Amino acid sequence: MKVEKLWGSRLKEKPDEEFIKFISGRDIRGVSPCDEMLIPYDIWGSRAHAIMLWKQGIISHEDARNLIKGLQEIENLYKQNKFPLDPGKEDVHTNIETFLIEKYGLKIGGKLHTARSRNDQVVLDMFLFLREKNLELFKRILVLEDTILKLAKNHIKTIIPGYTHHQHAMVTTFGHLIFSYGESFYRDLLRLKHWHSLFNVNPLGGAAGYGTSFPIDRELTSVLLGFDKPSLSSLDPITNRGEAETELAYAISISMNHLSGLAQTLILFTTTEFGFVSLSDKYCGGSSIMPQKRNPSGLEVIKAKTATVQGLLTSLLSLSRGVFTGYNRDSQWSKYLIMDIVYECTETPPIMASILDTLTINQKRAKELCQKGFITATDLMEALVNEFHLPLRQGKMLIEKAVKYSESEKTELVSWNGLKKAMKEMNLSLNISPDTIKRIQEPDQAVERRKAIGGPASEVLLVAIGELASQIKDLKKWLKEKTDQIQSAKNKLEEIEKGLFSSH
Repeated sequence: MKVEKLWGSRLKEKPDEEFIKFISGRDIRGVSPCDEMLIPYDIWGSRAHAIMLWKQGIISHEDARNLIKGLQEIENLYKQNKFPLDPGKEDVHTNIETFLIEKYGLKIGGKLHTARSRNDQVVLDMFLFLREKNLELFKRILVLEDTILKLAKNHIKTIIPGYTHHQHAMVTTFGHLIFSYGESFYRDLLRLKHWHSLFNVNPLGGAAGYGTSFPIDRELTSVLLGFDKPSLSSLDPITNRGEAETELAYAISISMNHLSGLAQTLILFTTTEFGFVSLSDKYCGGSSIMPQKRNPSGLEVIKAKTATVQGLLTSLLSLSRGVFTGYNRDSQWSKYLIMDIVYECTETPPIMASILDTLTINQKRAKELCQKGFITATDLMEALVNEFHLPLRQGKMLIEKAVKYSESEKTELVSWNGLKKAMKEMNLSLNISPDTIKRIQEPDQAVERRKAIGGPASEVLLVAIGELASQIKDLKKWLKEKTDQIQSAKNKLEEIEKGLFSSH
């Protein structure tokens, strides 16, 4: 018998392969060197820089052709996994420049670095990398939002208990609960959008931080790299290297907090004690020894990744404090921290979306729990206060006493006898029948009476779902605009390069 895992035979569905990678982390897979991930961005930046140098007459037509041809060769080698970085050449920038010098000689290859420094070069590479990862994460959270809105709509009347302090609070619906996370993730999307507005600026041309005497065109490189504009200060992006990383790390950390909170909620709901949520076997783990186990491993991993990100964010914040003006070597470590964050978190929204999309709700069990713990006591209190115009504080005291007396009857809903004793103690006489007391505490009716904006009543929640869906639609439009802007920049660069090779 071939054994592929120490668990799995108990599960009805084969675990999803992406899920297995997600929960195994770095146990048997390594992570690429940081500068290896920067190769395509360094090539893109160098192509744009070479074109600009040619257009400005800083290098000749022939030199530009050779440099672009060499950079295209490096790009092709990279795509075939045939451009390994030589550690002896320190970093990606030196590896690429050395390749060109070895191919064309110093007189040609040595001209690529004209009017730039590794300072503005690495900031450029990181801005391009971070922008892509930001938009990628944005897109994945949008998918999660679509899943949440669909789930909220499907469960708009699925009654479940609501909790505060891990104790029964008030009845709600699963649609109402899951929709609340939709609003949380919407704010996460706004943070990522704001990041783009802050950092989609071109640092190239700042050189070592203090500008250059060469007649460069920073507007042109901004267009060719998909930036909104060049930075107004040549020094700011160099001095504050790490700020873009920290800002993105913060946005990711908050989003991971939301994912972690949702994960913990689902973990509890899947336990035997709660038992009204079941996860698909595709997103469960097993045990090496206990044959019955279906573990919410993916949800637990989300919590671990959240803790990891928070630690890395703290490191980024510490790294950027007390920075002296200009480039400082310690800022180099911001690259490692943010890349670890991106590595840990990028797959989390799609995994959560898949978990949500495939879970099932045991509505019978959920309704059973909505008959326990005096969970509709608040609804009864509000009904009596509203009907008999009682001061709320008096109504609360009345129901508190009624709960106390009802408990002695071994019931978990406020009883007629319990309420009657409470009224007698407080010298109140309310004209209300036992049937009315029972009806008010029906979970379905209790939920539907909460019609204020933000409440769980189905008609109110349906409107809220529609409003959030409209806002998400606007964000999808924004994402397309930014993606098109970047693609247009790449097309423009290729068009200029074609002209470079066709002209003499």
